[in-house]
Amino acid sequence: MKKPNPPFTIEWTIERTFEKMQDCISFSMARTASRIPEFADDPVKSAEILQTLFTLAQAKAGLEKLKPITSNTGAENAGNSTN
Repeated sequence: MKKPNPPFTIEWTIERTFEKMQDCISFSMARTASRIPEFADDPVKSAEILQTLFTLAQAKAGLEKLKPITSNTGAENAGNSTN
């Protein structure tokens, strides 16, 4: 017999989505950083790795800025934010 779905809430859905996005960014940052030694003698590839890490860090920071909009009562007012 199929288990019933839990009640739907926007807070739960948005929170899980943000968690998954943050997990993906963290994973990509760790994997990218782990390859730094591999390209220590290649300045072009080293620069590409650093640019990738910088871009991922910006994405992570952007998610962190957006996250308070979705927390608790903020989810209902997400469209009314003045930030």
